[in-house]
Amino acid sequence: MAGKMWYIVYRTFNLINDHCYVGVHKTKAPYEFDGYFGSSELLLVAIKKYGKKNFKRETLFVFDSEDEAYVKEAEIVNKEFVSKNTTYNAKVGGIGGWVLLEGENHPNWGNHLSEEHRKKISEGNKGKIVSLETRKKLSEATMGERNHAYGTHYICGEERRQKIRKGIQKHYASPKGKATRQKLSEVNLGENNHWFGKHFSEEHCKKISEGNKGKVRSEKFKRDVSERLSLSTEVVTQRRKDTKNISKVWGWKAKLGRKWRVNSSVVDYFLNKYAPDLNITFNILTEQRRKDVEREPKTRGWQTRLSLKWGISQSAACTFINRHIFDSEEGYTKVNET
Repeated sequence: MAGKMWYIVYRTFNLINDHCYVGVHKTKAPYEFDGYFGSSELLLVAIKKYGKKNFKRETLFVFDSEDEAYVKEAEIVNKEFVSKNTTYNAKVGGIGGWVLLEGENHPNWGNHLSEEHRKKISEGNKGKIVSLETRKKLSEATMGERNHAYGTHYICGEERRQKIRKGIQKHYASPKGKATRQKLSEVNLGENNHWFGKHFSEEHCKKISEGNKGKVRSEKFKRDVSERLSLSTEVVTQRRKDTKNISKVWGWKAKLGRKWRVNSSVVDYFLNKYAPDLNITFNILTEQRRKDVEREPKTRGWQTRLSLKWGISQSAACTFINRHIFDSEEGYTKVNET
């Protein structure tokens, strides 16, 4: 039948030393050689060593179904067959696929790359960009049953989780762990951070806000957060000092978060719990500055004097006055002209 696929049990043998390999192969022409010798890593190493011209494949059996072919392979490639030193089969038949060679059985056992070789590989891989097509192919090649972890499950009980958690905490508390975290932190600072210069859109912020509205946190969640935020006296003192010294301009809490390396919710939690007297809301800040503007004589340089008092630049002071004191640039212009 034209186009019908057959399953063959074949034998590939070395013409020089008569070593052989037995496997299963799917083909349309069971008695014609299509260039396939086998998938055994030992066999491939031998082909590379002796050359393809010194190997020959012969068909032993032909079957309609894959299952029948693997049953026959299992009869031939048994433990006794694999234990022989004249075979390239690394495991018993009936399953098919690759075999992971470890230890002394691996063809590269004992071989080490020189520093020069490692350097060349490193330099050759720098700046390489894998195309989307290649990424897709790599992804598809490891999907489903082709993935090495297919069918496996990692079962982790509470005892195992606690053990893992304690191990991680112990590592982070060690000098080596602290040094590693410090290096990672320094590497990701400023322009090196993948979030540098990026900001959430107003729409995104609105979605996050709406998504968090009405959420009821469990007591366990609150307790866990509280435990994580349990700070030492030294840290509390330093953060209160930072809060007191920072200029209360737009985004001052975000600046504190970046300095402390925490998110905005942690900053709010700290201010509410440890520094409620320093937690000036924007409305209070606006009212204080409105009074400063009213008291300040509108003589030459009055904006500069206010900017120095508020600890911000003159342009920032003018912007704040326009937006939040006089409600428009027109109002600011009239006052500025007086």
